[in-house]
Amino acid sequence: MHQFISDFCPQTASYNQPPGSIENIEAEINSDIDSPFNLKELTIAIESCNKKSSPGLDQIDNIMLNNTPNNYRALLLHTINDIIASGRFPREWKEFLVMLLPKKEKNKFRPITLAPCMLKLAEKLIQTRLIYYLESNALLPDSQNGFRKAKSCATSIAYLIAQIHKAFIENSHIITLLIDIKSAFDMVNPNMLQNILEDLKIPIKTRTFIFNLMTNRNLYFKINHKLVGPFYRHIGVPQGCVLSPTLYLIYVIYLNRHINPKNNIIQFADDTIIFTNNKSVEEGLATLQNNTSEIINFFQSIGLDIAPNKTQLIIFSNKNIDPNISITINGHKIKNEQAVKYLGVWLDSKLNWNTHAQNLIEKIQKTINIIKVLRTTWWGGHPQVLLNVYKGLVRSITDYNCFCINIKNPKLREKINKLQYKAIRLALGYRNSTPINVMLAESKEVPITTRTEYLADKLAVKIISIESDRLSNMLCELFVLARNKNKIFTVSSFPLFKSFIHYFYHRGHFIKKFNLPLPYPYKLETMLNDKEDEIISIKEGSIIQKSENPNTAFEEMFYNNPSEETVDFFTDGSKTEDKNHTGAAIYSPYNNLEKKFKFNKIASIFTAEAFAILQTLKIVLNKNIKTSRIFTDSQSVLQAIKYFSPLKTKNMSYLILDIKNLLYEIINKKLKLKIYWIPAHKNITNNEIVDKLAKDAITTGDQVDLKLPYTDMFEEIKKKEHKSFRKKLDHEKTYKGKLYFENYYEDTPKPWFYKTIANRYHITTINRIRSNHYSLAESLFRKNLTDSEECKCGFLTEDLDHVINECPLYIKERASLLKKLKKNKSTIPLDLKKTFKMPNSIEAKFLTEFFKACNLAL
Repeated sequence: MHQFISDFCPQTASYNQPPGSIENIEAEINSDIDSPFNLKELTIAIESCNKKSSPGLDQIDNIMLNNTPNNYRALLLHTINDIIASGRFPREWKEFLVMLLPKKEKNKFRPITLAPCMLKLAEKLIQTRLIYYLESNALLPDSQNGFRKAKSCATSIAYLIAQIHKAFIENSHIITLLIDIKSAFDMVNPNMLQNILEDLKIPIKTRTFIFNLMTNRNLYFKINHKLVGPFYRHIGVPQGCVLSPTLYLIYVIYLNRHINPKNNIIQFADDTIIFTNNKSVEEGLATLQNNTSEIINFFQSIGLDIAPNKTQLIIFSNKNIDPNISITINGHKIKNEQAVKYLGVWLDSKLNWNTHAQNLIEKIQKTINIIKVLRTTWWGGHPQVLLNVYKGLVRSITDYNCFCINIKNPKLREKINKLQYKAIRLALGYRNSTPINVMLAESKEVPITTRTEYLADKLAVKIISIESDRLSNMLCELFVLARNKNKIFTVSSFPLFKSFIHYFYHRGHFIKKFNLPLPYPYKLETMLNDKEDEIISIKEGSIIQKSENPNTAFEEMFYNNPSEETVDFFTDGSKTEDKNHTGAAIYSPYNNLEKKFKFNKIASIFTAEAFAILQTLKIVLNKNIKTSRIFTDSQSVLQAIKYFSPLKTKNMSYLILDIKNLLYEIINKKLKLKIYWIPAHKNITNNEIVDKLAKDAITTGDQVDLKLPYTDMFEEIKKKEHKSFRKKLDHEKTYKGKLYFENYYEDTPKPWFYKTIANRYHITTINRIRSNHYSLAESLFRKNLTDSEECKCGFLTEDLDHVINECPLYIKERASLLKKLKKNKSTIPLDLKKTFKMPNSIEAKFLTEFFKACNLAL
């Protein structure tokens, strides 16, 4: 362990100040990046912090920061701004706690570093502006997929798979080198990084903060419950810090300049792939070999080294390739592999996915053992809890990059499917003989193929929304090539390609497209306007909602002291399943203004509400209305505006950003505006008027060619998944699971036991009865699991009706059941099918209690 610490904290030269800058920190004119942070930025940063994150040595955690009162937040903001402006760190920000987790190998450890939460908060403030600057100016190469919005492991792998399919169509080869960089993050040189930051025109205060973050760190190791240290580290981006991934992306930002035009590159942080497409393996290898020398020189020039023993070569080809082919790096021969692991996915040379499938099977089998430990058939975890375990541990494995994968071996595909069914069977307590369609219908879990299509569709529309996206262009190129070569059917085995082409040609013209991912096409200053918070208010609507007479409460609140200068607007959106459009409307009692709009029916109600507010803001600006109020019943839109964060990575609507742009203009023009939330359907006169206008707008509104946020496609995609699942169930119910589908199946999004407070015995028993596969002789005999359907009492058939109503073996238990039913005034005898159709009813509960009293494990 002590040897590991010595290696982790090498005796390198310390750095006392950034090269020629710190004394002149006030001399440089402040840029947008270096200007003082405001309270809105601090609030966003605090709210984005992980509340469960462990604190550093100072024991100040994110929960404390999150609960800081507003007046103290202002003091905290002032302190952070002063520290950044001074160019010097407090001593506590230099101290890191390191925990060592043992690896499988002897004397090998995985260091987990805990940084001070105050430092990480300051980093988040810097990070937001730094990333915004890099992305909005397109400074990061398109090949870099790590730690960036709209880029991920999925986009890295999908791009490579698309290139391989292209090569297969062209009868060429993809010669690929997977480069491993030794301790990449730990070897970043602070001075070299400073030079790159300066070259990118990152201003001096930010550069100085980054320099202080990286240099002269004091590391304390916790060994046998005791602190050992400090040990000093002066190189590398610090583990556990917010800025570290971004700093590494900046550090290797110029790698692309050293890639031969005949070669291609994919990066995910330090995971780097260099490949070339060539009809000749020998020529491709030569091209790659020649370029490798330049790449090695680049890495060495910034203090990084390639690890030849971990670097791999693979040649993707639909032809047989000599396995002895190799490439040389620093005198080490890199042999051609038949399969390699990249970002958690096993890729084999012929892209048949056999290695990946076998790896999936092994991983799923291990996770299924966890479900086994958490239950037996009749006791243990609640089925819904175990379904959640299944989703988190099993489904997450099959989901991961499934839209890039097409396992060609039917036996391997079937084995993976069976493992899914096994996990669900264990979670819900079904018998092995239970039809799969019944289990899926009851659990509301779709087959793997259906879910793969769903996830592929969601990623496809996201890719389409970014016009200049590298993957989008590659998929379009692949489509043109496949069409010209009559290979569309072959490439359609690539799920993401199939989804992308479908939505690109059938829905692409509906989707709003940008050259950059949101929010980068917009100015950061409009996103972080702290004066905007004074405009939006929700509390008045909450008071009105709780009042006995909402309309009166509204009138008293807003019209007790009427002002002739104030212009009021009411907005609403409307959507009906059976109509061809979505509607939006604006109404103002002032001059009786009415505006109605209709647009694509795919538009969500959120989009309609946001569009109505956006159009109202345009009216306010165009007419230069000095004092105005907007009333809307869409709390979700107002919350999206009020609590918008550029750190958010999911489901960002450009309409919200457009609204924020207009609010910024309104504030700068010093126009008085308030936007209020009011509750819907409370007979508030003007809100009811605009509600009717929005409904009318669906048919009579002005047609608007509104481009939709790609997230509006998600509802349609979800419906498509559901329709596909229903089609499968409707087909299969004709020959298996008939009793269940005729009597019990309900088309609901959640299982019947979701949020049900009942024990496992009750839920499992009901599930088995509804499936018509339970452990009474009649059911067992049907499946040839017993020689007779005769009851132990001598009656010809042991079925549910006999056990509940007649069997002499359970006279005492039956008497108790009848007593409960009479007390509850239930109809006797019970209609069993009706009772089990309502599994949460008191009668169903009485029956499972009866079975348990009879010691019947159905």
